[in-house]
Amino acid sequence: MRALAIDAPGSARVVERARPVPGAGEALVRVKRAGLCGTDPSTFLGKNPLVTYPRVIGHEIAGIIEAIGDGVAGWPAGAAVTLSPYKHCGACAACRHARPNACRNNQTLGVQREGALAEFAVVSADRLFTSASLSLDHLALVEPFCIGMHAVRRARVVQDDTVLVMGCGGVGAGAVAAALADGMQPDDGGSDPLGDIAHRARRNDLAWIHRGRLRTECSSAVRRRQSLAN
Repeated sequence: MRALAIDAPGSARVVERARPVPGAGEALVRVKRAGLCGTDPSTFLGKNPLVTYPRVIGHEIAGIIEAIGDGVAGWPAGAAVTLSPYKHCGACAACRHARPNACRNNQTLGVQREGALAEFAVVSADRLFTSASLSLDHLALVEPFCIGMHAVRRARVVQDDTVLVMGCGGVGAGAVAAALADGMQPDDGGSDPLGDIAHRARRNDLAWIHRGRLRTECSSAVRRRQSLAN
């Protein structure tokens, strides 16, 4: 199979690798969609201290289950899936206190272990997720969106709060969507409110949310951001 590998900082190439075989508790996924996380260009530039080379990058993916290993149930071949790219150890202090996201020995696809920017990837079946309503395009966005949504959940945002999201890429868009969950309507309505939200957030690279609404005017927030930058 083909995969994108970074041999060393500044050196990336398409390589041929053996098609992986799922072991017990694992699934083989045929990758159909893949996104680039901010960690991926950092790896290419040699600015990710957690990476060793060579490394196949990629962890924001969606695909189709091709095969399953022993002990896997409930995942038929052909099912559309996305995945959580993190693998916690279950033994460190963070894992013992139900905080696997802070695992001391975390292994992330494309960072500490081989990634999924390839034709096929083997992943733990217990890290797979699916949805009857999401396309492959949308499934590939679940992981980056979840990061922004997790930030909003930790901040305990409620409808009466005012929220400023600075930086509206994939993660920022997830934060905007979570902060607007009660209503999901921009001030001026529109037939595609979520698309309008994304367009305006990307245009200014920020979003100002007040009492559950995306405000039309962000000029004061823009000036504040510029003053912080200077």
